[in-house]
Amino acid sequence: MRIGIFLACLLLVAAAFAPAQDLQAVGRGHAIYLVQCMPCHGADARGAGVPTAAVHKPVPDLTRIADRDGSFQPVHVIVHISGERGGSEDRDMLRFHRAFLTRGTEASAAINVYCLMRYLEAIQGGVPMAAELPEKR
Repeated sequence: MRIGIFLACLLLVAAAFAPAQDLQAVGRGHAIYLVQCMPCHGADARGAGVPTAAVHKPVPDLTRIADRDGSFQPVHVIVHISGERGGSEDRDMLRFHRAFLTRGTEASAAINVYCLMRYLEAIQGGVPMAAELPEKR
């Protein structure tokens, strides 16, 4: 039931974002990524963050979600971020969703998860900011 309410809030949030605001959503998602996800997934989102004792398996490369799943599936990503898939592997992700909830309402958590999903969608194939700089001449 809780996941249904959360997804309903998320659909309302998604409907409220106009194309111009979508770029803002990606930017906000990037800011959330830097605080919440970068420690484990790394600055380039390829899973090369600082290893911790809490993580018992390899950290996935978030720039290859679409490659692994055949396409980027927003609902699948949202459910994973929210930790609602029910598997033991989702316990770490559920911790972040709970952190979103402690800072606001279910609606504000839905907005944060939506923005993070939009950022992850934008970085499929690689993080543009991680590209090498041209050599100085």
